[in-house]
Amino acid sequence: AELRRAIEHLAVLGRPLICTEWLARPKSPPALLEVLHETGTGAICWGLVDGRSQTRFPWTSWLRRGRPGDMWFHDLLHADGTAYDEAEVALFRSLTGRTGTR
Repeated sequence: AELRRAIEHLAVLGRPLICTEWLARPKSPPALLEVLHETGTGAICWGLVDGRSQTRFPWTSWLRRGRPGDMWFHDLLHADGTAYDEAEVALFRSLTGRTGTR
C-alpha cells in the first residue's frame, strides 16, 4: 500500500517512474514487482545473481552477522544459476514476459 501511494503521488508529475531500490527481503519482497508492473513503473534489480557484490547479504551484515538459513537479501539466483526460490523466478518471468530457464 505504501509503495502504491508513493507511485500515485509521483505519477501526477507525468514523468516516467523508475524504482531503483525495491528488492530487499524481507521488508521489500519480490511481490512488490506486481505493484510496479500494474502501475507501469520501471524497476531495477541490481542484485540478480549471487556473486562478487555479495548482495545476498543485508546492508547491515558488516555490523550484525546473519545466521545460516537467514533469508537472502537481493539476489534471485545462486552463482550456479539455480533459483533461491523457484516461485520468485516464475513471478519475474510472468511479469516480464521472459520464458525459458535462463
